[in-house]
Amino acid sequence: MSKIKRLPDAELEIMNALWDADAPLTAAELETALPGPPRARTTLLTLLARLEEKGCVTRESRGGATSTPSP
Repeated sequence: MSKIKRLPDAELEIMNALWDADAPLTAAELETALPGPPRARTTLLTLLARLEEKGCVTRESRGGATSTPSP
């Protein structure tokens, strides 16, 4: 039986922002979509990389990084 894992709060905030978006978001768009005080760009990219490793998001290259929730 597989175990359900809980995302850390920071990663969950990112996923909620991506789920609420009408289309894939660039890192810059995601920064503005997140609640609370702004995060450092490096912190946001690290969190996105962790979510990508977990299979929660995918990355597309369109002249810049874009993140979308994985199906």
